[in-house]
Amino acid sequence: TEKEKQFRKDLIKRATKEEKTFRSFLDRNGIKYQFQKIMYIKNSIGNIKKFYILDFYLTEYKIAEEIYKQNKC
Repeated sequence: TEKEKQFRKDLIKRATKEEKTFRSFLDRNGIKYQFQKIMYIKNSIGNIKKFYILDFYLTEYKIAEEIYKQNKC
């Protein structure tokens, strides 16, 4: 829906330093990915129950990767 798409756009605009670093790594190594991919969870009749936005979805490997900021101690 439009609500999820707008939320995704906002996340892309606010990408963290860690996400940008990982994206750069993927680009340098020619790894195909989707950034801030919306993944819908549907019930048995196909209606959307909920959704997640994955930081990265590595399309060739079918792997989702979430990037977390490490706090300095």
